[in-house]
Order: sequence, then C-alpha cells, then structure tokens
Amino acid sequence: MGQRLFICLAIMLGSIALVRGGTPPAPGTKSLDEWTHALKDKDAANRARAALAIEKMGEQAKPAAPALAEALHDEDAVVRGRAALALYHLDPNLKPVLAGLLVARRDPDAGLRGEARAAWDSIGPGVRAVLPYVRETIQRGTLPGQPKAATVLQKHGLDAVPALLDLLAAESSSQLPSGPGGVVYAAPIPIRPAQLYSGTRVVPTAGTSQLANFAVTTLGRFGPDVLPTLIEALRDPNPSLRDGAAQSLGRIEPGIREAVAPLAQALQDPDPLVRLRAVQALGQLAPQLPDAVPPLVAALDHKDSNVRRSAVVALQPLAPNSKPAVAALTAALTDPEPFVRIRAAEILGRFDPPVKQAFPTLLEELRDRDPTMRQMAGQVLEGLGPRGREAVPALTEMLADDAPGVRVQAARILAHLGPEEAKPALPALLDTLEADDPMVRVRAAEALWDLGHARKALPVLLEAAGRPGDASYSIAFQVLQRIGPNTGDIVPALVDALKDDNEGVRMQVLQILQRLGPAGREAAPAVVPFLRDRNYNLRNYAYTALAQMGRLPKEAAPALVEVLKDPDTSARYQAANLLSQMGPDAREAIPAVVGLLKEPDANVRFQALQVLRQLNPHDAKDAVPALVEALRDKDLNVRLQAAQMLGQMGPAAASAVPALLEILKDKDPNIRTQAAMTLGRLGPDAAEAVPALAGLLRDPQVNIRQTAAIALRLLGPARIKPAVPALMEALHDSDSNVRLLAARTLTQVNAGADQVVPAVVEVLRNPNPVFRSQAVSILGQLGQQQPQAVLQALLEALDDKDSSVRTAALQVVRQLRYNNPKDVEPALIKILKDPTPTNRYQAIVALRQINPN
Repeated sequence: MGQRLFICLAIMLGSIALVRGGTPPAPGTKSLDEWTHALKDKDAANRARAALAIEKMGEQAKPAAPALAEALHDEDAVVRGRAALALYHLDPNLKPVLAGLLVARRDPDAGLRGEARAAWDSIGPGVRAVLPYVRETIQRGTLPGQPKAATVLQKHGLDAVPALLDLLAAESSSQLPSGPGGVVYAAPIPIRPAQLYSGTRVVPTAGTSQLANFAVTTLGRFGPDVLPTLIEALRDPNPSLRDGAAQSLGRIEPGIREAVAPLAQALQDPDPLVRLRAVQALGQLAPQLPDAVPPLVAALDHKDSNVRRSAVVALQPLAPNSKPAVAALTAALTDPEPFVRIRAAEILGRFDPPVKQAFPTLLEELRDRDPTMRQMAGQVLEGLGPRGREAVPALTEMLADDAPGVRVQAARILAHLGPEEAKPALPALLDTLEADDPMVRVRAAEALWDLGHARKALPVLLEAAGRPGDASYSIAFQVLQRIGPNTGDIVPALVDALKDDNEGVRMQVLQILQRLGPAGREAAPAVVPFLRDRNYNLRNYAYTALAQMGRLPKEAAPALVEVLKDPDTSARYQAANLLSQMGPDAREAIPAVVGLLKEPDANVRFQALQVLRQLNPHDAKDAVPALVEALRDKDLNVRLQAAQMLGQMGPAAASAVPALLEILKDKDPNIRTQAAMTLGRLGPDAAEAVPALAGLLRDPQVNIRQTAAIALRLLGPARIKPAVPALMEALHDSDSNVRLLAARTLTQVNAGADQVVPAVVEVLRNPNPVFRSQAVSILGQLGQQQPQAVLQALLEALDDKDSSVRTAALQVVRQLRYNNPKDVEPALIKILKDPTPTNRYQAIVALRQINPN
C-alpha cells in the first residue's frame, strides 16, 4: 500500500510541475510530429516539455522513439531524464534508457526525481526478490554458489542492472531501498582500505564487501549493453556507485574503447578510492586497448600519491612492450613517493636486459630512514636475482657501511645474485664474517652459504646457533636446518667445531650430524667420545648421530672400545650397540666386549653377547671362558644368548661341552633346547654329550626331543652309535616329527632298518602332508635294505590324496629303478591321469625307465 501511495504521489507531483519553470503540456494541443520536432528546440524547457508530451501520448507515440533516443544525449540533464522516462514507457529496450533514468534520479526537480526513481525501482522485480538469497549465500561463505547466482541474474538481462547498481550505491546507508515487492535489503559495503574512507563511509565487513564485489562482477558480464549506464554512474553523486561503476568498467570483456575516456576523467574524482578504482580499471583494459595507456602514464604525475602507486602497478604488465610506459616508469624513478620509486625500479629491473637506471634508485632506498622502505627495496633486489649484477660494486661497498642494517641488506641481496654474479664481492663477504655486529656476521655467512661456500660460513653460523638468546640465533638456526645428506662436504668443518668451547655449538653440530646420516660417517671417531660426556643431552645427540650413520668405519672401533670401559651403564650399552652394527670391522673390540660379560647389569651383559654374535664368531676364541661363565648367568636371556653364541663358534667352543651338558638339566625348556642344538653344532668334539642327548629323547617337551634327534645326527654316525637304542625307541614317539628325525638319524648308521621302515610307514598315515612327504623321502634311503616293504609303502604313497606326496613317491620310484613292470607299472599308469602335470610327466619318465620300448 505504501509503495502504491509513493508512485501515485510521484505522478501527482509530475502533473504539477515536471519541467523547470513550466506547466504540463496538453497532449492534444500539438501533433506527434510537432512534439518530435520540438525535441530539437533551442530552449531546453521546450525540449523537456516535448518529451513529456510524447510520453503522455502513450502507444501512438512509438514512432518518436528514435528522436527520444537521440535526446538521451541532450546537453541538458532534464531533457535527458524526460527522454529516458518517455522511452521507458514506449520501448522495452533498456539499453538507452537506464543511463537517462540515472540522470533523472539526481535532477534538482523533486517531481522528475520522484518519477524517475519510481520507474527505476519498478525494473526487475524478480531480480530484487532474488538478491536477499544471494546475500545470504555470500555471508555463509558458500563461494561456489556465487557464479551460479551471477549466471541467473545475467539471464535477466538489463533488468538486473538497477538492482545491482542499488547494491553499490547503498554503502553509506543502513538499508537498501525497498523494491516493488516491499523487500528490504541490508546495505552492501565494497572492499576498501579503511584509511582511504571519508567521514561518510561505513567501515567494511567481509560479507557485505563480497556482496558488492559480486555486483561488480555480475555487471561486468553484461558486456557493451551496460556501458552507457556505467559511464553515467561514474558521474553519480554517490561515491560508492562511482566506485562500483569504475570497477565494472574494468571487468567488461572484451574491453571497450568508449570506457577509457570516462575512466580517465574519473582519475580526477574527489573521492580517493574512486580514483584508485579508475586506475585499476584502466590497467585491466590497457592490455587490450592501447588507448588506456596514455591515461595511466598521465596518472604517474597525479598529485595523489596513491594514484601514482596504483598507476605503477597497472603499468607493470605493459612496460616491456610499451615505450610510453617504459619512459613513464623511468621518469617515476625520481617520484617523491618511495613506494612509487621502488615499484618503478622493480619493473624496470626485471627487463631483459634490465634498465640500468633502476639500480641506483633501489640502492639509494636501502639507506632510507624508513625501515619498511629499506626492507621493500631489499626484497626487490633479492627478487631480481642474477639481473641485479649491475649492483654488485655498490653492494660490495655497502658491506663496509657504518649502518649495520645496510650491511645486512647488502649481504642478503648478494646471496640472491648467484655464485658467478656475486664472485667480485666474495673477499668483502669473507671480511664481513669478522664484523662486530652478530647479525651482520650471520647474514654474511648465510650469503656465503647460498653462494656455495658453506665450509667458510659454518663456524660463524654455529657460533650464532650456540647463543639461543641472541637475535641472530634464529637466522643461523634456519640456515643450519638446510644441511642434509647432500651437504656432506662440510663434515671436516663440523669435526673442527666439535672442539668448540661453547656447549651449544657442540650440540648444534651433533644435531646436524644426525641429519647428515651416512654422509657424516667420517665424523664418527670424533663423535664417539661424546658418549661419555657429562651432559645427558650431548650423549643422546651423539648416540643418535652415530646410529644414523649406519655401519661405522673401523676407525671408530678404538674409541667405542674406550667407551666400553666407562663407569656409566648407558654409555657402555650404547657403545656395545654401535659396535654390533660394525660387524667384523670391530674385531679388535672383542676383548673389551667380553669384559662386559662380567658387568652387574644384565642388560649390558646381554648387549655384549649381541655384539659378539654380530662379530665374526671364529675370531672370538678368547671369549669362550667368559661365554661358559655366562651359561651360569642368573638372567635367562643371557644364558640363552651365550649358548647361541657358542653354537655359532662351532668346534672352537669345544671346551664348553661340560658347561653345556650341565645346562641340559636347566629348568627352562628353551635353555635345554638351545644347549642341545649347540652341542650338535660343535660336531664330533661333543661326543661325550651323546648319552645326555639320548636321554633328552625321552624329555616331556616335544621340541626338546626333536632338537635332541637333530643334534645327534649333527654329531655324525661315528659318534652316535651308543644312542641307537634310544633312537629306536623314539621311532615309536607320539610325535610324527620325532619319529621321522629319529629315522633319518638311524639311516646314517645303517641301524635297525627292519624297525625303521615300519615306523616311517606309520607316518604315511599322518594327516599332515609335509610329514608324509618326509616319510617318503626317508623310505627312499631304506629301499635297498627293505625293498619289498618300501615298495608297498611307495605304492600306497602313489595313491595319496595330496599331490606333493605323490610327487615325492614318484621321485623315489625313479631313484630306486624298479625293473619288474608288475611291481609298479599299474600304479604309474594310474598316475597318467593325475590332475598335476608334473606328476603325469614323472610317471611317463618312470615308465620309460621300466620299459624303454
């Protein structure tokens, strides 16, 4: 209801006084042609009255549309506004109308403004209804939805333009104007630097700024059709609208030449941010439109330093191919604003080849009182890299400057030039390593590091890294963190640094060696003594560094042996562990390691045995007495390791047989098992163990009985004859594996074949096919002594359900070469249908052996 009242009021106001100083015309007083002709009257009031009269004539006035369109360019704003309103009612084509309505909306005449605003607000009601949802989407941060929303609005064509421009114009108000549907929208606020706002602006917020940016982007999508409206918006009193219009003109694709002049004019806008937007828009258009370059060049002379700053940035992509831009940027090297000078110098310095005039400017800025400008100039020179070779002489001089900050910047820049380019400055950099200021020293060291002189830089960096409270510590620490496996050439310098009096330096070196890993192996002898250091952290760092090196060089063994004598348990433990990694290279450490077997700490004793196992056992004969003693150790693991070690030594440990026989009675089954196996590995020298091993064939533990059978076989047939009765008894063991092991051992001494074969045949009924296959293999060794019994067992095995058992039986049949076809031929013929190809082939070969024809 309120909106209808507003529109009626606007119409009433228009009927009272719609032109300056005049009265509403009577449409019937003149013909359409006469009113159309009056649109070109010398008197602006008459032209405005004619446009109004044509509007009132309704549909019959459509032939006057071209003349009204021409009147949109009238020098008088009222005439343009009246022509726009008339066209709005006569022709749905909004392209020429919207700009005129913008003009009319700001007319001094209240009636004309009211009617224009009513017409403006009535355009695109559907668009205005959608905008609240767009705003909600943006505030929620669902950015992927914005392009979709822009596409939807774009489909509405120019109907969407008024609502979008209203978004941009509403920045300084708390609410958007209500549309025809009575919807009220929250005010959008474009993204703006807060310091550039005038007193009437509202500080921006993220959500509304994005909403305004959405409006700008969408307007740019309308292309040339929206150009007249945006150009007119650049003249609007509302700075937010001018701001948005300038941005939109820069985003129209492709760029339109007609946008250049209005944007150039906007460089003189009273609002500072609008001027910046105009520069940015010209910068966006310039790559496509050469006409945009002159305004940007002219902007470098603008009184507003922010405009000049933006102009420098905008000219950057154009400069290499635009002589006017190069000339303007060169002139900007003398700009009173440091930022402008630095950015211009940066752009010119990136040319190939660089513009030489850029370097004096940048070098001068390195001495600026403002640390921000010094830093900016330094970063620019660093970023130029090898292009900055022209600055090397001046940078070399700066290394001797009285101001530490200047020397620091010079060193940092030289580091980025490259080894060849900075070579003339190397003597000065080396001298700077002796500077009084620690930060200057560290930056010089960093530069030398980057230029490939790490060994010369390392002492200074380590010295700084050893002072955690110093300002240069973090820089040195960061540089040292770059050390890795590919920087092994600094190891000699690291070894020297391990002698430093500063504990922090030594700690840094050890941490670096950790990162070097195998590349730092050369430093191992120098690192080993730190395993005995009083500082717990140093000891741990040293141990980790040594462990990371992998197999240490033999030169490290003597130092590790010395650590084995240290009273500290952890030091001895660490040394023993490192020696175990060295293997045979640590043979000379064997006596010292053996000595550890007497240590009170069980972990140390155990570790000593581990080391001995890793060393060549045959070189450890002197360790046998200590190992024998270790067989009586209270610690189970020590006893077990000692028994294993003696087994590895073989016949060299024959003197340990009595002690091993003693621990065959140990309560722990693992010890008894290992002792039995060790005795077997000692070979014939352990013949006195035969009775005891034979007795173990009756042990309640099945794994001990199995091991005893294996050990007896290892002793050899000449030594185990006294054990035959026990082995014959074992043929009836409840465990199939014990029976097989006993049978295999008995085959070595050719004893009791008549008893062995039945025991082995019994295993052929074991559910485990592995045992059945082993039984077949043993039968093959007894075939000559018990041919018929073995043959019957093999015939049974040839019919086994498991393929591997049948395969084993076929191999034995071929091995025994049964010549009587009646014995095995039927079974072999049956195998010809075996599902396993290998078995079928083996059967064919066996049949050919029986009957070659």
